[in-house]
Amino acid sequence: NTALSYDVMGINYFSSFYDQRVDDFRTELGLCDISENVKFTGSDSRLALDALTAGKYFVIKDREKSRVPYGYEYAYSTDEGYQVWVNEDVLPIAFVTGNVIGRSTYEGLTMVQKQAALLQGAVVEDSQTRSYRPVDPVQDEVIPEYAVETIGKGIAYEDGKVVVTDAGASLKLTFEGVGDAETYVTFDNLWYEPFSHSELKALKKGKDPSAGALTLKQKLRDLWSSPNEAASISIKGAGVSKSFSFTMPWSARYGGKHDWVANLGYTAEPLKELTLSFGATGTYTFDVMRVECQPVASVVSNVAALRAGAEVLDVDMGVNSLDITMEVRGDESQLAVLTIPYSNGWRASVDGKSVDILATDTAFMSVPLEGAGQHHISLTYRTVGVVIGAPISALSLGICLASRIRKGRTKKSEQLAASLSRQES
Repeated sequence: NTALSYDVMGINYFSSFYDQRVDDFRTELGLCDISENVKFTGSDSRLALDALTAGKYFVIKDREKSRVPYGYEYAYSTDEGYQVWVNEDVLPIAFVTGNVIGRSTYEGLTMVQKQAALLQGAVVEDSQTRSYRPVDPVQDEVIPEYAVETIGKGIAYEDGKVVVTDAGASLKLTFEGVGDAETYVTFDNLWYEPFSHSELKALKKGKDPSAGALTLKQKLRDLWSSPNEAASISIKGAGVSKSFSFTMPWSARYGGKHDWVANLGYTAEPLKELTLSFGATGTYTFDVMRVECQPVASVVSNVAALRAGAEVLDVDMGVNSLDITMEVRGDESQLAVLTIPYSNGWRASVDGKSVDILATDTAFMSVPLEGAGQHHISLTYRTVGVVIGAPISALSLGICLASRIRKGRTKKSEQLAASLSRQES
């Protein structure tokens, strides 16, 4: 676990205890850093998500400057060849909003629109919106139409399908982008089917791979040729390159993910074209492939509005506990959103009174606040099942010890009886 090993609070993770809600959050936003379900590495340099998750510091190797999101300023370099960048305007670990977005509204958005919505209100279940101010998120994302052109040989394209017979073959997308924006390429329901050895050989000769029966030699060759466990797509534009790989059900690393978003980063000038290269031969299918442009001005504005709702005065992190003191502005009923993974083991109190915790924004949690002024939020965590499990474990241990003692006494009694028997004889 990177954050633990470096003694920092981070958004990189590796563990078999990967929280399911965090995985759901990342899956619904199409984060494409890795397809497996046991680790993640950051938020794909997306300004909205780094701001939401309190990503104040951005650390990269010197040669990776192009990955720095909009709004981060260079702070210093380390002797090990790393650069540290800082954004003072991200959200704190707790922020306040009276706006709520119903789950059904949220699920009707594209993946890029969802991340914009997360900065406009707290996403809760539809039944929980009545106590607050339900809103429909304002969307200023631009989804331009694009033209597709194949580059060279070894690739064919039709709507929803790309057939690749030469690994690394490419497509060019031409479109009218938007300046001062992050540009994304998104895939809905992306699947990959590799070619067998005989299929690829037939296609390269311009033949129909389904025509005619295979010889025994061809069948054996196909049988012994392992299919690709993963495929990759590399996207280039304006000097920026972004690659991601994904697995299919026959791979041990398959995580059930088929919706992906690749961030090409911020550009001041509009992007006009992108090149997509496909790393493995086979057939790639998808329901929708989009180019989406998200202006950064609205992201910055929404973050500023959330920051204005309250000031975090103090944060005290203990062992399995968290205490936050906030100065809240606004008299209406609001939610304090905490970008800490939700779990049934958390218990919360506000100003000394126990309150219910709402699962919020899929991965995180929130607690209700009433009225303006200073509020103290206290969170404590206890692993679910400990209260019941501890006495059961103690009882089991007691039974084992009693059994061991009884066996020892029985053995001693048998030895004593044998000794007396020998003396009598």
